[in-house]
Amino acid sequence: MDRGIENKARELREAIFKSEEYQNHQKYIQILREDTELYKRVNELRKTTFILQNGNNHQEQKHKLEEAAAEFELLRRDGRVEDFLQHELDLCRLLQQINEVIYESIDLGVEFF
Repeated sequence: MDRGIENKARELREAIFKSEEYQNHQKYIQILREDTELYKRVNELRKTTFILQNGNNHQEQKHKLEEAAAEFELLRRDGRVEDFLQHELDLCRLLQQINEVIYESIDLGVEFF
């Protein structure tokens, strides 16, 4: 990688670390980690949801995703889980916005999309 690009990437990483979104995410993930069992359950559901959302959309997977969503609903009643998931979403949106800024002006020659 070009040194200039690498340096800018490191600067961006540091800016993300200092962002309100990242700081909140770190605060609430630490709160969740204090309850080992709860943190484990949330992570299992996050993993299941990720796999199901990024897989083929077979009817069985849709059913499993609905089950995971229902379990998440129960877990979200715990304010720690709700806060963590909201701040995780905020951080993900920040990262999406950063990607949009980068990709919106880079021509990859993918006119077929």
